[in-house]
Amino acid sequence: MAYTINKSSSFEYDYDEMLSYLVDDLKSPRSALSLINEMDKAIEFLEATPYANSVSMRPALAKNGYREMPVKNYVVVYRVRGRMVYLVRMFHQTQRYERFVMEWD
Repeated sequence: MAYTINKSSSFEYDYDEMLSYLVDDLKSPRSALSLINEMDKAIEFLEATPYANSVSMRPALAKNGYREMPVKNYVVVYRVRGRMVYLVRMFHQTQRYERFVMEWD
């Protein structure tokens, strides 16, 4: 049985900013397209198997059940509630991002 993906406005903003950075700043539409394709695959994967990624090893995220999924050089922070997968935020893997993830209902 498939899970439903729900994207927060913060996730959408993060994702749009990353794509804009790749296209506008790095002048690499090919990289942006690659990220789009990998994100589509990641979403399909999460729709089928959201528990495949373990709870975050970062204590601030783990205490609220957040999970992390790598997508290229990025990390998608998400949580599962019932049959819903909530994509909360997306960060570059080098960021210290745990302080930017807040409870989201």
